[in-house]
Amino acid sequence: MTSGPIQMISSTSHQILVSMNKDIQSENDLNSGYRAKIFAALGQSETENLPNYAEVSLALDNVYLTTDFILNVQAKGLDTPTCVLEPISPSKQEDSHALMLTLTPRFSLKEIRSELIFIVDRSGSMEGENMIQTQNALHAFLRGIPKNSFFNIIGFGSRLSLLFNKSVEFNEETFSVATKYAEEMRADLGGTEIRKAMNYAFSNRRTDLPTQIFLLTDGMVSNIDDIVSDVQINKTKSKENFVRVFTLGIGNGVSRNLVESVARAGEGYSQYVVAGERMERKVLRMLKNAILPPMTDYQIEWPDVLENSTENWQLVSNPKNLKIFDEYSTSSFVPSQLMKSHQSFHQAPFYIPPLYSGSRYIRDCRLKFAEALPMDQLNWKYQ
Repeated sequence: MTSGPIQMISSTSHQILVSMNKDIQSENDLNSGYRAKIFAALGQSETENLPNYAEVSLALDNVYLTTDFILNVQAKGLDTPTCVLEPISPSKQEDSHALMLTLTPRFSLKEIRSELIFIVDRSGSMEGENMIQTQNALHAFLRGIPKNSFFNIIGFGSRLSLLFNKSVEFNEETFSVATKYAEEMRADLGGTEIRKAMNYAFSNRRTDLPTQIFLLTDGMVSNIDDIVSDVQINKTKSKENFVRVFTLGIGNGVSRNLVESVARAGEGYSQYVVAGERMERKVLRMLKNAILPPMTDYQIEWPDVLENSTENWQLVSNPKNLKIFDEYSTSSFVPSQLMKSHQSFHQAPFYIPPLYSGSRYIRDCRLKFAEALPMDQLNWKYQ
């Protein structure tokens, strides 16, 4: 179920059957009780067809999910900032509520001149479709580099293969050399030693410009904690100009722990591409976000309820902050804060990462109150 009408549902990984806008009254259906709760929460009858409700099932019987199941849903209003409340049940002796905040910011900032380092996995496991996808992604990155940037490509396996000894200025000549390098890349550098490549990039980066590192890998490695620790230490050392790390996971067998942990430590973000996927838009958005200054000076003010108060969820405008949903966004949301002093809250994750335009953020919070919130606040949304 989505917040707006569903336009299309597809899967790039498995054959699926999709049913939308159908009558779902069947009492024999095992999910009828769950559906009844959904319709009750929405205040609608089960005889109604909801444009934001769909059922998806596998098209083939006896399918073994040996790879990630990827479901693509296109619907209106997916980027609308939403805060969903799960209130306590009146029958339970509890004193807390759960909140989930979802937002996809859209904003425009001035680009900053940067050094861009692409660390490309050329280990033996990249042979075949994964290397083709990596080449396509690298071509897309190269086509999007601003002309005043510096860049380099570091291929790695158990040894390194450098495009240039040091980062060079991006121009027609260096673009041509890089394009040829990408076309001729092969999975011929041995084992997957990401740590060596990452440390080389940090040690040889320019210190007169901010540095954006892009890791492209299908890696499954055993020393993830060491790699993450190295990234954190090297970021701490980068006092002259900041450095960030973005990760692009290639293929179905990629280690999500590696890809997401490295990006989190590097204060960038992660994306994934699989066989047959058109990734140009995804890759170019990552590059565009990398050459914008980081947006880190913000905080989430979670709501609270004062004792004996019935005026909950008051919206207060925040004129001093940058507008994070610009004129190109489909959302009319303007940054606001839900202002009331709370007794206590537990936010997950505790650390709030930088905001990136077009990248979805989900934050959970458990609030402890002296008095329960009204039940009619279920599914309350920022509008």
